[in-house]
Amino acid sequence: MRAILHRAAGRDDLPELVLLNPNCSDLLPLRMWPRERYVQLARLLLTVYPRLHIAFTGAPGEEEAVSRFVEEVGSERCFSLAGQTTLEQLIVLYSLARVLVTNDSGPAHFASLTPIEVVTLFGPETPLLFGARSERNHVLWAQLPCSPCVSAYNNRNSGCHHNLCMQSIGVQQVFEQVCRILDRHDATCAASAAAAVSHEVPGGHGRSAATRQRAHGRLTDAIENSERVRGCARTGSQ
Repeated sequence: MRAILHRAAGRDDLPELVLLNPNCSDLLPLRMWPRERYVQLARLLLTVYPRLHIAFTGAPGEEEAVSRFVEEVGSERCFSLAGQTTLEQLIVLYSLARVLVTNDSGPAHFASLTPIEVVTLFGPETPLLFGARSERNHVLWAQLPCSPCVSAYNNRNSGCHHNLCMQSIGVQQVFEQVCRILDRHDATCAASAAAAVSHEVPGGHGRSAATRQRAHGRLTDAIENSERVRGCARTGSQ
């Protein structure tokens, strides 16, 4: 899987990675989030996080549809992995990425077996029954009065042809949820690094305290900068 990532991303090291699973198949199109919103989400994330890479995933047969997402995003840090992985490799991929954004499909449940954080978009089905049972699963659901309209009781057949439940989930809402996950991860890593340095740097407690202070300052600057850039992205997306 690492070799596939190196080849797709065009780099020798493993990139910081967010996965988007637009689910381009026709199995249950009511569950699909509008395609242009995946493109907008990818662009926002790439703007706010300069080291981040976006990979679109998909099953065999979805390669052409997924490649169009990549083309519309128009960034060297965005690429497709659709049709390039087995199920076993997909599980490994989830363990190498930071966040997965998907609708309530199989990947949300497969990913719950790994450390990845998952943002699951629900609409015509209910997360109370079909949500992945994981504390790392973050559900976004508009809870419209007509939802859920798809269940085992109607053989997953709905009279709805206009999924307002999915359209009601805005790009900004998903973007901010992903940002919260990424920023929390970065803050945890920075705090762990500062704690490690404070124990390893020679020269007594005074030097360790100074090192911790500098690390804390860098962390504060990073968070404030992220908030400023995110505010600009929010303004631009409205």
